[in-house]
Amino acid sequence: MKRLLWLLMLAPLLACSQINGIRTQWDKNFYTDYRFVEVEVDARNAIMGSDKNSSGFDGILRIGASHGHTRLALFYETFDLIGYESYGIQPSYVLNPGDRLKFLLGTELSMINRAKAGSGTTLSYAINGETEYHFERIYFGLKADLKRRPDITQDWGFSGLVKIGFKF
Repeated sequence: MKRLLWLLMLAPLLACSQINGIRTQWDKNFYTDYRFVEVEVDARNAIMGSDKNSSGFDGILRIGASHGHTRLALFYETFDLIGYESYGIQPSYVLNPGDRLKFLLGTELSMINRAKAGSGTTLSYAINGETEYHFERIYFGLKADLKRRPDITQDWGFSGLVKIGFKF
């Protein structure tokens, strides 16, 4: 009985020692190769609004994968206050993939749906720059977005976003 008790007590140590070599390699690649889910909020619209609308929630849900210098994401954005929704794809280039502090340059191709506002669906594109700081499974970041807005009279719209991401 004592031997069985000792074996049960030592089993976690044996299991962890076998996994440790694999985990070290996994952690090494965890800053360059991962899948993610990200939530972004337009800070200006949330706090004070703009010259066209009062303050309200403008949020983006983004899912994607990052591998080395390449990141590809799909997103959905909604801003109910003005009847705006958008969905699309965003390829980005990661300038320094192995670091905790990352800088990204990207483009975006999306469809803007303003059916609730009476404008219908239009094609849009954007350029953006991002800064992120990564922990193990979570990261925080800021994003600047310059988007072509054919759904309104303004040709280009600028957004500043705050984001949090979860890696898996």
